[in-house]
This record gives sequence, C-alpha cells and structure tokens, in this order.
Amino acid sequence: MSQSEFAAAIRHAGSALGEPNTCNKRLVQKWESGEHGICRPNYRRGLCAVTRLPYTQLGFMDAALFESDSTSDATTVRPAATSTTQSDPSHDNGAPLDGESSDRLRFALERPEHVDVETINLIESVTASLFDLERHRPSRLLLPTVAQHVNAVAALLAGTRKEPLRQRLAATGGQASALAGWLAFDRNDARSAHRFWDGALAAAQYAADGALLACTLTYLSYSSTERGDPAAAWQLAHSAVRHVGADARSRAAIKPRSPSADKLRRGQFGLIL
Repeated sequence: MSQSEFAAAIRHAGSALGEPNTCNKRLVQKWESGEHGICRPNYRRGLCAVTRLPYTQLGFMDAALFESDSTSDATTVRPAATSTTQSDPSHDNGAPLDGESSDRLRFALERPEHVDVETINLIESVTASLFDLERHRPSRLLLPTVAQHVNAVAALLAGTRKEPLRQRLAATGGQASALAGWLAFDRNDARSAHRFWDGALAAAQYAADGALLACTLTYLSYSSTERGDPAAAWQLAHSAVRHVGADARSRAAIKPRSPSADKLRRGQFGLIL
C-alpha cells in the first residue's frame, strides 16, 4: 500500500471497530520515521487490525509495555459495539465471546451497521491473495492469518446495513471461511474444519453464491472420503457440480472430484482423486 492507502485502511478499521480515527498520510510518515514512537489506543487497535500483527511487533517505543498484556493484541477483530452496554462482550446479545471465526461470521450475518465499497474492494483483494498463498505456504502458518481475516470480515459485515454490500462481504467472508476449513482439515483438525465450513455454507446461502457453495461442498466431499463414507462424498461432489455455475476458479477446484460417467453408469459411489 501507499502511505495514503494505508492511512485509509486504518480509518476503515477504526470505523469497523467502533473507534473512528482521523489517520492520514502525514501521521503514517511520522510512524515510519519514528517521530511518533507511541501510538494512541484507538490507532493501535486499528494498526493491529490492518497489519494482522500484535502491537509488540510493530516497532513502537512503548511496545514493551504490552509484552505481557494479551488484550493489546488486536489482531482478532470483534464486531463493532452499537452502544455502551454492548462494548462489553458479555452483553453483546448472544455474540460469541471467544468463539471460532466461523461463529463470528454467522453471527455477523444477522447484525448490520456500516461499511463502504472501497473497504470491500480491499477485503476481496486480500481474500484472493490468501487463496494464492495456499498453494505454497504450509497450513500451520497460513491458517492463523486466514482465521484473522474471517474475523475482520465478520466485523465489517456486522457494521454494514446496505444489502448489496452485505452480500459482497458475506461472499468474501464465506470464501475465507471455506479456505480456513480446508487448512484446518489439512492439519487433521476435522472439528474446526467443519465449523469453518458451516460458516461458509451460511454465507453462500445468504449471498446466493453458487460458486462458494460448490467450493465448500467439494471440501466437504474430501472430508467424507477421509471418514470412509464414499456415498456421502459422491453426493457432495455431485451437488457441487450442479451449483458451480461459470466461475472458473471453482470449476477448476471441483473438477478432480466430479464423478465419472462410467462410474455413474455402473452405480459405483467412488470419486476420481
């Protein structure tokens, strides 16, 4: 990002967190030069949300004060509070306190407030880059980043009321949740994988996104195969083919799982791996 783009991202993060700020290019220059070696709390949390790093790793002079303070790590973004009582998670109308990222996504689908097109464009770009990283980065390293991204999207979704924008956010959040599930599955954490996929399915339904639904069903078919249930795996893969539509990325993802015509004719519930 340029300094201006980074400042804009900090402002958007502040709005999503319910802590508006006036970050600008000049302030970013002062941070980079070390002229401002201490960061105010609302800017600190905005910085952590955008960089997805704990404050202790951002190079500020007061970072040592937060070494043992887990609350200073704002890389996990929570939905913005809409009142003073809701700023306490225990009063957040059923919001998950420290739940899985997928839980946050499903919760956010039901709690709109505010966001803009520029932010969504940025979020969609980040989501696409995470799928590219999956090709050459180990799951154990990438999964925390993807999970944090799902949290960030959920926070933005919780702060958005305009339906077209909500649908775009739901779709990109669902894509990230589907990817997080795949990474968890690769780490043999089936429970977490299925929770992420539950969030992806909910997002696909909300956004009426056939490609996302097909992608998630394909991931689920791999899980069924791993469990020794080829019949369920075949049904999931077959359903994915029906929902994929014209999306090239999703078609490429599900093609290896598509049932062959020969096996269909023979009535075998196997998969081409």
